[in-house]
Formats: sequence, C-alpha cells, structure tokens
Amino acid sequence: MNYYLSLQLEIFHRHLSESGIPPFLAYILLGLLFVGLSVVIFTSLDSAYAPYVYALLGLSLLSPLSNAKRNDFLKSCFSGQDRLKVRVLENVLCSLPFVGFLLYQGAFVVALLLVVGAAALGSFQLNIKSNHSIPTPFGKRPFEFTIGFRKTFYFIALLYFVAFMAIVVGNFKLAIFTPMMIYFICLIYYNEVEDAFFVWNFAGSPQQFLWSKMKEALINVSILCVPLIVALCVCFPSKILIILGFQFFGVLALMSALLTKYAAFPKKPNVPEGLLLTICILAPPSLLVVVPFLYYRATKKLKSVLNDPN
Repeated sequence: MNYYLSLQLEIFHRHLSESGIPPFLAYILLGLLFVGLSVVIFTSLDSAYAPYVYALLGLSLLSPLSNAKRNDFLKSCFSGQDRLKVRVLENVLCSLPFVGFLLYQGAFVVALLLVVGAAALGSFQLNIKSNHSIPTPFGKRPFEFTIGFRKTFYFIALLYFVAFMAIVVGNFKLAIFTPMMIYFICLIYYNEVEDAFFVWNFAGSPQQFLWSKMKEALINVSILCVPLIVALCVCFPSKILIILGFQFFGVLALMSALLTKYAAFPKKPNVPEGLLLTICILAPPSLLVVVPFLYYRATKKLKSVLNDPN
C-alpha cells in the first residue's frame, strides 16, 4: 500500500518535471491558488452555508478517484480489504486541505463530516457499468458534454435543488453560486481529448473549427444554465445586471477551457495550462486577455492537424 501511494506521488512529480515546473514551485503555486479559491468561496457566501458548499465541492473533486476503470485496476493489484484501505486512505488524504481550511474557519462539525464522507466515498464505485446509457439533452457530436454530463448529472441535480432552496429562502449569494458551479463542472468536461483523426476529419480552417466548437459549447451550457438564470432574474429582478455579469464571465471561463484544450492538442492540457486556467477563474477580468491569447495558440496548433496551408 505504501509503495502504491509513493508511486502515485512519483508519477505526479514526473508530470510536473516534464512540464518544466519544479515540484516545490508547483506545490507553492497550488497552495496559493487553493487558499485563494477557498477565501473567495467563504467571502462570497453566507457564513451559514459556506462550510457545507465548500465540503460538497471537496467531495465532488474526489469523485474521479471512484471511476470504474480506476477501481478495476486497483482490483487487479490488491485484494478486497487492501483495495478498500487504499481507496479510503487516498480519499482522506486528498480531502485534508479542505478539512484544514474548514478547521481554520471553525467549522469543526463540517470538517468531521467531510472526513467521514471522503472515507465512505472510498467504498463506492460511482461509474457503475450498465447496458443502458443515461439520456442527455445534447446531441452526439459535442462528445465532451455527453460524456461529462453522464458522469456528473447527480451533482448538477443537487445544484438545482440547492438553487431552489436558496430562492425559497431568498439567499441570493447561494443562488448565484449554483450556476457558477455548473460552469465550473462544464470546464472539467474539456479535459477529455478526442483522437486527432476526428479533428482532421473537419472540413474547414482552424478558425472555423474553433468557432464551431465554441458555438456548440455555448448552446450546451445554456441548456444547463438558462433555466437557473431565468429563475434568478425573475426572483431577484434588482440583481439582473449582477446575474448577467456572472454568466458573462462563466461563458468566458468555459471558452478558455475549450481553447486551452486545443492549444495543447493532441496532448491533454498540462500543468502550466491548468495553472493559467485556475488563475483566470480566480481573477475573472484576466479572461478578457487570456481568451484571445489562447485562441491564437489554438489556431496555430490546429493548423498542422487540419492541414491548413494559411
């Protein structure tokens, strides 16, 4: 078990080194970004709700550790009890930064609940195999949303419930947080990279390809968020400009995730791209500069794939 955990840490360090970032520097930057994001969440939400939303975010980030392929791999390496110990231990270890910040905020009960939830989540396999596919409101072509929605639909349903309760009690801060969390979930969808053949098969220029992908992204994120946005505008009419402003930067963040993917294509976005995207999320006005830069990088990267002579 110790060997497995140390091996995962070594693999992470190698990814950092291959990206040209010293591990110690990456830890400093990730720590600063984590603290910054945590402070933003606690200052943006009412003190009564912030610890629970924060703990929910921590649990949601643990969900990739419970996917079916990863569990199948662990089953081939460990016996039943040892596999359970590994899953529980890595979940608890990954939740410790969130637990530490909750303790700093004085939310001792929520911190304990987060540890218990992380340990319990280690006993489950979230991507349960089935002969039936979960229906989605999207077509087949924008595969990022189709695949991503099937993995995260339960979180989106929970966010709709939170939004409903926030509107009922008139809590605008909590209500506006829910569509922004949906935008954040949609950012993760663009971590999926298709085979270069499917991009090469597109009949058009890099600019046309990117505009096509951005149009699809805008339509599909609207399917998920517009009902919430309309409800917020109706229930909080004096806050319409704030609501639309949040959605504007949400769309820009989604476009930056899409463009980051194709700026690194055909490889997955690496640590530098991930840090740049995180900084953009923490400082939304920077998106106005970063999105055009990523668009330029993505068009350059796609030229060779699409065989564009210009």
